[in-house]
Amino acid sequence: MLPIYFVGEWHHKNRNGLSLVEHACPWNGERDGIILTNELNMDIISQYERVIVGPGVDFKFALDYFKDYQGDKSILFNTLSPWLKKLFDTYAPHPKINYITLPFPVDTERFQPTKKDKKFFVYIKHVESQRVQAISNLVHDFSYLLHNYESCIFTYGSYKEDDYLNYIRTAEFGIWVDAHESQGFALEEALSCNCPLFIYDILSVKDECTDDGTHPMAYFQGDLPATSASYFDETCGVICKEEESLHNMFISFLQVLPRFSPRQFVLNHLTATQFVDNIKKILNL
Repeated sequence: MLPIYFVGEWHHKNRNGLSLVEHACPWNGERDGIILTNELNMDIISQYERVIVGPGVDFKFALDYFKDYQGDKSILFNTLSPWLKKLFDTYAPHPKINYITLPFPVDTERFQPTKKDKKFFVYIKHVESQRVQAISNLVHDFSYLLHNYESCIFTYGSYKEDDYLNYIRTAEFGIWVDAHESQGFALEEALSCNCPLFIYDILSVKDECTDDGTHPMAYFQGDLPATSASYFDETCGVICKEEESLHNMFISFLQVLPRFSPRQFVLNHLTATQFVDNIKKILNL
């Protein structure tokens, strides 16, 4: 296949994923292949035939730039996930901009399960305090969980990744309370550890809040539907979007817990091999 080259600075999770690609799919040194850049750099875009831009471009800047794009060269822009692709297609349509979804690989060797124990966790990130309280109430409604299971809360920005990894490897399930995610590595890493998730999902991009859960982060005025589970299906767990449905859906989730197989979903969709296969499809190679 054609070689793949990575240009510019990358988020550490993206960089780790690219390292997995380099290891799984070695190539020669001829610079005639596919260029992945995290910057909207027209010098790079115009210099090479096959360039994929993103996802590291500022969200609001990208919307404004692509909406009024005046260049001659067509651009492939990686939005990472289907809901974000829809957002760009809706708010910045342009005949020369092709919005694509190319999720980065998960490190399935590092994030793999061990023997499961009677334990679960709650993951919280950038949501209003009312949503966190709703989950707290839900957990306390199921007293047998508190009496028979070990539990832990992971709040974004205040835990060490190794602690998270060690916990999700052995946890039977997790409860996820998050704002929108372009990809959502922490969620996918839990799935890779074969940890089914009960997700109290958001409805809109407007649902993201500051860390203390009190002030909406209204950097985007649109009300486009969004999700915290960009890559997820019925084999991974259950998604609930309405507070009034939490109790009954959580009962259903617990009743079929052994049937979920989230790690297989990750192995089917979010590996280095899948990443390369996705590029081939996007570029018709």
